[in-house]
Amino acid sequence: MHAGLELITEKRGQALVLHLGGRLDNTTVTLFQQRVEQVLAVGEARIVVDLARLEYISSAGMRGLLALAMQLRSRPDGSIAFARPQGMVQDVLRLAGFQQMFTMFDSLEDAVRA
Repeated sequence: MHAGLELITEKRGQALVLHLGGRLDNTTVTLFQQRVEQVLAVGEARIVVDLARLEYISSAGMRGLLALAMQLRSRPDGSIAFARPQGMVQDVLRLAGFQQMFTMFDSLEDAVRA
C-alpha cells in the first residue's frame, strides 16, 4: 500500500477482485501497475476492479486502467469489469467514455458473476 492508494486483492470464484481505495494518480499509478504485473504474472485473467472506495482518479490513473484492460483483452481468456464507481470517479469515467468501452456494474456481486 502506498500513501494515497489502497489496493487489496481478493479471489472470488474465477475472478480476482482488485479493491481500489484512495487516489489513483501520477504518484500512485506506478504502484498500481506493479501490482497488476504481479497478478497477471501468476496467470490471473479475469479481473474485476472494485472502485467503491476510490476517491480520485487522474488521467494517469485512467491510463493505468486502460493498460490493464488492453493486457487482459490480448489474452484469449482475459476479461475485465468495473464495479461500483462513485461520485467524482464515476463522473470522470463516464466523461472519458469508459462506460462505452467496458462493462460497469452497480454491484460487486454482479460484476463477479458476469
